[in-house]
Amino acid sequence: MKTLIVVIAHVPLASALKEVALHVFAQAKDILVYDVAADEDPEQLQQKLNADIQEQLSTYQQVIIFSDLIGATPANTGFKIAQALNHQQVSSEFFGGTNVCMLLNAIRYNDLPLQELKTKILEGGQKGLQSIDCSCQ
Repeated sequence: MKTLIVVIAHVPLASALKEVALHVFAQAKDILVYDVAADEDPEQLQQKLNADIQEQLSTYQQVIIFSDLIGATPANTGFKIAQALNHQQVSSEFFGGTNVCMLLNAIRYNDLPLQELKTKILEGGQKGLQSIDCSCQ
């Protein structure tokens, strides 16, 4: 399965996440990023993303959409697009609260079927969140 990865986040987070990912996976080409400005029109954003993703669907069998802050414009837009894709019978998944480890696992395992890929992404996200004791005792 070939997976299109879409990152929608507040300026400049989407681009920054892609830069980190390319540092680890320089060959990664399957990433669309959208940095959303505070004054961005949600309807126009959704139309642009939908058009860009539709152009790519002949190449990809499934779509993963990442966003930063659940409840904000980037996440709301990503969620709506994932719903619309699933309605079109395009396998897609939306992830809010994205971290670097989630994105790296999406790239690393992007040839897996959607449910297996979803598991790997969530595992990466959880492993990337740790409280490290720095009390020096």
